[in-house]
Amino acid sequence: MIEYTFLILADGDIYQKNTMQNTRPAAPSPTNPFPNRLVRIFFALLILITFSCAISAHPLIAPDTTQPTIVPADKSLNLAYFKPRNIFQKLTWLNKDGKVVWQATLNLVTRIDSVNGRLVYLQIRNDGKKDSSVAEWPSLKPIYVASVSPTGKFINDYRGGPTVRQFSENNGKVDSDTTFTISGDYFDSFLTEYLLGALPLQPGYQARFQTGQGTKGVMVSIRQVYTDVMLLDDGQAKEVYLVLLEVSGFNVLCWMDRSTGDLLKYVCQVPDGSVFIKSKI
Repeated sequence: MIEYTFLILADGDIYQKNTMQNTRPAAPSPTNPFPNRLVRIFFALLILITFSCAISAHPLIAPDTTQPTIVPADKSLNLAYFKPRNIFQKLTWLNKDGKVVWQATLNLVTRIDSVNGRLVYLQIRNDGKKDSSVAEWPSLKPIYVASVSPTGKFINDYRGGPTVRQFSENNGKVDSDTTFTISGDYFDSFLTEYLLGALPLQPGYQARFQTGQGTKGVMVSIRQVYTDVMLLDDGQAKEVYLVLLEVSGFNVLCWMDRSTGDLLKYVCQVPDGSVFIKSKI
C-alpha cells in the first residue's frame, strides 16, 4: 500500500503526495488565462476526497473498549496547555459538489480565574453566534454552557450537580425549560478540540472521553495518531500529528501542531457528502 501524506496549506488548501510524486500544482502565472474561481473549485474537490484517501492510507481500527478513558482532573492532561489566549479560525462548509456554501471567522478566547476556580472558554463567530463554556479549574468539569445566536439561545446549567437544567429560546419565545439527570464523568463538548492539545499525543496513542451534549453523552474516541506534514504560507513544512477521531459515528481528521498542541486543521465529512472544515488563521 502506498503511504500518503496530506500537505495542507495555511490558507486551507489540501494537497496530496505519495513517496514517489508530489502532486502539488505549480503556482499560477500572472498571465494564466484560467480564472481563479476554477482553481478554487479544483482545490475544493481535492478536500472532498481527503477522507477516502486518508482512511485508505491510515485505516481505522476496530473500536477498542479497553482504551483509557480520560475524565475531569485526569492526570494525563497537560494543564499548562490551558492558558489565557485568543486564537482565530476560518470555518468553511462545502456541499457534496465542492462548492463553498458558508464561511465564517471564529475567535476562540480562553480566560482562567484561579482564585474562583473557573476556566471560561468563548467561541465568538463573526455572524453573531456566541458559544460559552464555564468549567471548574483545574478539573475541567462543566458548570455552565450557553450557545447564543441572533435568533435564540440554548443553555445547559450543571450547577445542580447530576440534575442539569436545559433551557432553549427561539425568537424571544421559550421552546423548553426542563431538567434531566446525568451520570458519569464528562467534559463539555465545546472543549473537545481543546482537550486534544492537552493530551500526550504520539503515534499509536489511543484514548476516549465523554462529552455532555443535551440529555445524551457523546463518546469521542481517538482511534489513531500519525505523524504528518503541513505546508505553511511561506513554503516551510510544519510537523504535525494527524489524529483520527470517531465522534457520534462520524470520522473526523484533525491536524495538531506537534510543537504547540494547537489545532491547525479539522475536517469532518457528513453522510450527505458535505464537508465542514476549520483552519487556524
